[in-house]
Amino acid sequence: MDRLALSKCTIILVNGLWMRAALTPPNAHTPPEKRFVPDWRERFTLAVIPFHGMFKMMYWLAGLVEVLAILATSHPDFAISRSILRLLHASNIHQSKLIGTLQPFFVIGTLMMWLGGSLRLYAYRTLGRHFTFQLAIHPDHVLVDYGPYSIVRHPSYTGLIMLLAGAFVSNVEGSWVRESGILDYLVVRLLLAGWVLVLLGIVVSLVLRVTNEDRLMKGEFEKEWVAWAKKVPYRLIPLVY
Repeated sequence: MDRLALSKCTIILVNGLWMRAALTPPNAHTPPEKRFVPDWRERFTLAVIPFHGMFKMMYWLAGLVEVLAILATSHPDFAISRSILRLLHASNIHQSKLIGTLQPFFVIGTLMMWLGGSLRLYAYRTLGRHFTFQLAIHPDHVLVDYGPYSIVRHPSYTGLIMLLAGAFVSNVEGSWVRESGILDYLVVRLLLAGWVLVLLGIVVSLVLRVTNEDRLMKGEFEKEWVAWAKKVPYRLIPLVY
């Protein structure tokens, strides 16, 4: 097995770990009676959260299948490899020379995932036990204005959006899903469409939530929040938004 193929297998598994960490709550869920649900934006966000598990599962499944395809393609003389390749719609894999290579889209997408995941986990660590997937104010809550929160007001959302975009980009070319021909099947196209819809739903929910989160924090911390907002005027992207 050449080093390039082994490197791609390793990177795919690491990408899966980033996805798991970014979409797994670092702390326990906030009880329903303590959640801040002011309008349809937050209701939409809460409706999307249960799909995180399905999204992670589908991403991991595709990643593990791709690793199997790369390993089997690298050792085609083994009987188990031939069986795996038959199972994984291998006729197109054999024709494609991209499955075990590091294509530009894969590299760019991976960098986006690692940068976004790092920012997301940095925000987890900075907020500590106060970071939850539901809007809420805790009894000992303080306004955090350092670390990633000194750059944008919602760095965890920026990181997650970057990671999700990277997950999509990394599979544009050279992935098993793209190269195997399995997208010829309607059911697979529908599953992929569902995955993309959940991805878009997560991104939209994050963008919608920033308004309510700012409103909640402003109401709780008042002048302290106003001073922070003047110092850090951008919500998600420096100099843009």
